[in-house]
Amino acid sequence: MSTTSSEDTILYDWRSMHSEMMSSKGKENHKPQTVPQKETSDADEDSVLSETKGLTDKELRLKLMELGECPGPINSRTRATYLRRLCCLLQESNKIAHHQKQLDKTQTDLQYSPELCRALQTFKLPECQADEQALCQQFDQPDQNRKWREGIIKSSFNYLLLDPRVTKNLPFRSHTMIPHECFQTFIHAIFYVGKGKRSRPYSHLYEALEYYKGDKTSKKLCPKVQHILQVWKAGQGVISLHCFQNVIPVEAYTREACMVEAMGLKMLTNQKRGDFYGVVSNWQVKRKRELGVHLLYRAMQIFLAEGERQLRPLDIRQ
Repeated sequence: MSTTSSEDTILYDWRSMHSEMMSSKGKENHKPQTVPQKETSDADEDSVLSETKGLTDKELRLKLMELGECPGPINSRTRATYLRRLCCLLQESNKIAHHQKQLDKTQTDLQYSPELCRALQTFKLPECQADEQALCQQFDQPDQNRKWREGIIKSSFNYLLLDPRVTKNLPFRSHTMIPHECFQTFIHAIFYVGKGKRSRPYSHLYEALEYYKGDKTSKKLCPKVQHILQVWKAGQGVISLHCFQNVIPVEAYTREACMVEAMGLKMLTNQKRGDFYGVVSNWQVKRKRELGVHLLYRAMQIFLAEGERQLRPLDIRQ
């Protein structure tokens, strides 16, 4: 089974979808309707051949001049030479454009925290198993005499909202991608990180549903609701990934805060940073962010194992 190269894959983040609506309405857990991609060099060659095929001598001259050439007379004897020259110039132009797209992606990654940016670029993940264990141990049997926020019932979890126009059924596609690409795509698809509770698992979507049905109106919606509505209007469903379940509220809040810290508010629709509790609250910011990167990677593993499920308005009507 062949894998795609990270250098040849163009990645998009959820913010680039604000002005784009998908024309196709893909279904989750079905094979995406995509045309198999050739290697980049073959694709470039095919593109170049299609651009040069059937050109008249006049069109050939104009193409060469657009690319900075000053061709001499083009006739039956010189035409083949100038066509080869045009092909070379077009291939060089395509390589430059591809390189620019990669630079743009790198600039996007630089807006995440330094710790997550490093993981996205090098796929070197921080070793935080011990830190996560320290977080779990404190809240597994919490001090009964201490007053914890929202109590100590283990009914909370974390959730990540993902844009399906970015994931494009990542669990299905992951078998033909390298892990590094999977992680990049997963991170770029996240537009909200939150904490939920078992009694109302979709409470974060109910507000958007009211606006969708017209029960509520507002001139200015919060960014999260705006993005949910945009996904629905594109004919797709929001992906609500539930993870780290059956924990007390303060543990879920702490995990949420670590992941938000790693992502950075600029890269999310969250309006504020999270709250840290217990031992984690005393850690340095760098350590919190590294734990956040670790948790995000673990969340991706859950997503790949469970598969992509989209939630449309009909799926969550009360």
